[in-house]
Amino acid sequence: MAPCLLARLILQCYLEYLRSDTSTEQSNSKKDESELDSLATGDGIFEEYKRPIHRPNMASQITALIRNPDAIDDGRLRFEIRSCILSDDNYSPLVEKIRHSIGLEMELKLFDKLTQLNLAFRTEHDLRHAGFHKTPDFYLSVPIQLVIDGCELVINWVESKASFGDLTTHDRYCQEQFRIYVQRYGPGLVIYWFGYILPIKHRDPGVLVLDHFPHYSITPTSSTRGLLFSIKSIYNAL
Repeated sequence: MAPCLLARLILQCYLEYLRSDTSTEQSNSKKDESELDSLATGDGIFEEYKRPIHRPNMASQITALIRNPDAIDDGRLRFEIRSCILSDDNYSPLVEKIRHSIGLEMELKLFDKLTQLNLAFRTEHDLRHAGFHKTPDFYLSVPIQLVIDGCELVINWVESKASFGDLTTHDRYCQEQFRIYVQRYGPGLVIYWFGYILPIKHRDPGVLVLDHFPHYSITPTSSTRGLLFSIKSIYNAL
């Protein structure tokens, strides 16, 4: 079991204990509010949890304590949770920050590549600011045609994934993101910067999978202009 998952289970048991203990004390009227406050931490996490109504969601509360174990009032518990975090090299808050940083680095790399190729595009931030909900990392204002393995493919958007593309991960992304992009914007390109397994390359229609942005890209030709016009018309109608 991952150390951080173990830490979450421990914190869940501890918070449930605090709640049941507090409920018993309140029902029996054995302790006043000042005694209950002695269990609370400086930032009020446990204090908020003990309130009989409007208690915060336990999952989000546990996540907050994992990210900030100093908020745990019990010294031994604080030490154990911190030890779990430091020994977890897959799911700890530090690893999450590293993954996020790598993701931003890869998006910047792709941004520089698209700019270098003089391609007109809008970023995810631009699309969200314009009111779009499900958005790829980069939407190409003018679709481009790529030649991959001798086949001409038109793409309208590019998604950057700073991870390895395995079957389970790719299927989840297809369900949550890629298929929606295809429906709204047309076919596109997904880049798994750390490689991928071959079965996912042509697993989903309209989703091209590579581990880099192709160096050989060409602008739309006369033979594809009608197709691109149709795609653009559909996009403008959304």
